[in-house]
Amino acid sequence: MPDQRNPHTAFGKRTTSKAQDSAICGEGLAAELVAGLAQKVTQVNVRLKELESEIGEITSQHPQAPIVLSMPGFGELLAAELLAAIGDISGFPTAGRLAVASGMAPVSRDSGSNTGNRQRPTRYSRPLQRAFSLSSQSACVRVGVVQRQGPLVDPVQAP
Repeated sequence: MPDQRNPHTAFGKRTTSKAQDSAICGEGLAAELVAGLAQKVTQVNVRLKELESEIGEITSQHPQAPIVLSMPGFGELLAAELLAAIGDISGFPTAGRLAVASGMAPVSRDSGSNTGNRQRPTRYSRPLQRAFSLSSQSACVRVGVVQRQGPLVDPVQAP
């Protein structure tokens, strides 16, 4: 239960507003509205935690879940999103096919003597791209997940 004496919480603001000597028209009503909204936000947060645990349980039952969860940047929720977007993984025989389907790999637009013309694909799965983009951002932010390979070379001092 939230501390009602803490002036930085919605409940504390209600208690503090009732302790004031001067009153503004509608102040009591506003305090009740804020307290009601704070209770609803708390209820929504509790429901979100319940849904996250349910999604985690369902994800752990998927056959490919251990593989996806072992990749950097994937937690239970993002793994569930990726597995839902992929559907049947046997439809992607190689990693390159999965990269093209997610829009992460460029598509060749060569024609005749025009070669080396690679562009971003226009047809790809947005949910797949979102899952891979969020996982890469998450892996970069978390310390120790992505490690550099080899020494960092300063381009100015490089031979």
